Amino acid sequence: MFTSIFFVIPLLVAQGSTIWVPDDHALIQDALLAGQSGDTVVVRAGTYYEYELNFGGKDIVMTSEDGAEVTVIDGMSSGSVIVFNTAESPAAVLNGFTITGGTAWDGGGISIIDDPILGPSSPTIQNCIIANNVGSGGGGGMHIRGASTTLVHNCLIRDNSTTFYHGAGVVIFDSSPIFKNCTIRDNNSGGTGGGFAVWDASSNLLINDCIVFGNTPSSIDRYGSAQILAEYSLVEGGTGKWWFGSGCIDADPLFATGVLGSSYLSHIAAGQAVDSPCIDAANPTTPGFGTTRTDGMADIGIGDIGYHHQIPLPELAVNNLVAGQTAVVTLSNCTPNASVIFAWSRMGGGPTSGAFGDIHLSPPYHIYPLTSDAGGKASLSSPVPPSTFGIQIWFHGADIIKQSMTNPVTQIIG
Repeated sequence: MFTSIFFVIPLLVAQGSTIWVPDDHALIQDALLAGQSGDTVVVRAGTYYEYELNFGGKDIVMTSEDGAEVTVIDGMSSGSVIVFNTAESPAAVLNGFTITGGTAWDGGGISIIDDPILGPSSPTIQNCIIANNVGSGGGGGMHIRGASTTLVHNCLIRDNSTTFYHGAGVVIFDSSPIFKNCTIRDNNSGGTGGGFAVWDASSNLLINDCIVFGNTPSSIDRYGSAQILAEYSLVEGGTGKWWFGSGCIDADPLFATGVLGSSYLSHIAAGQAVDSPCIDAANPTTPGFGTTRTDGMADIGIGDIGYHHQIPLPELAVNNLVAGQTAVVTLSNCTPNASVIFAWSRMGGGPTSGAFGDIHLSPPYHIYPLTSDAGGKASLSSPVPPSTFGIQIWFHGADIIKQSMTNPVTQIIG
């Protein structure tokens, strides 16, 4: 299982009820309609064919259970995939989805606009992939308008397009959004501003710790006297621009391809030939989180620039724990070709303090060192004595390289 909440900014602190999709409601929009401010809507992995999803002004946290790579909302070219237009506050959170297949005049993927009576909409968008959406006018990926101060954190905005006008990745009108630890790449505009197009004197775009690269015909364009500031970011073609601020880089980010796509960064330590200039290049006050490495190792110390993938946590499964038969213990999502540990106890689930966190075993426990294969899996088969029927066993494991515990497992021998 992927962790769904690994971001730096602690926003998911909902106090209300939890509504599950599709368990409680088959459609995401029905769950949003049923929810109230303070509730959390959790969406299980899968592809959901819906469009113009709307929070309705409620401070709901809508999050995936297993991350953006496996939780997709496809707008079927029928409109914007998600619309915020009812004065949603920063406590309205969209977390951990792939937003795709949207088509609208402005904002094929996500459209954020003000309510004429209630005022600006400023939701929080984080840990999302916004890809392959179309804005016939502008904002293939995102459209932000109407004094919005929305935060877009750790999002990958790629391969969006505009048919006629500007801002294939993001178009901004009369707003002051913040983009942090995002990668905006390979968006294609029919006008200008392949990455960003910023309009109006009252707009104030802040870009921190981001990558803006491979967008055509340009990275960032403004119209009028809008204010733009990029800091600690890699922006293609930014050298000499008035908005190219402290810590900025104009270079090839050297993307690398891993199990979750082609927006990792090249790391010698992960097996690539050279290091990306984005490594450890974020604002020195930005701590590392998630991973930009194809081997899934955590970003620690000073953070890397750009979008970070979630780290797949090692998983433990115990099958066929039946007296007189052969049980199979499997560890997956581990570091490939590396040392892992499996352990069990009859005495309880601890917790016992360990080097990588709490071990959910009570001593004495039995430890088995294993080696994962090239796919990050390790397994052990063991006969279960016939006399052990009905005994409760506690299991736990660890990935030594990732310095991470697996999920604990408790079973009764059948």
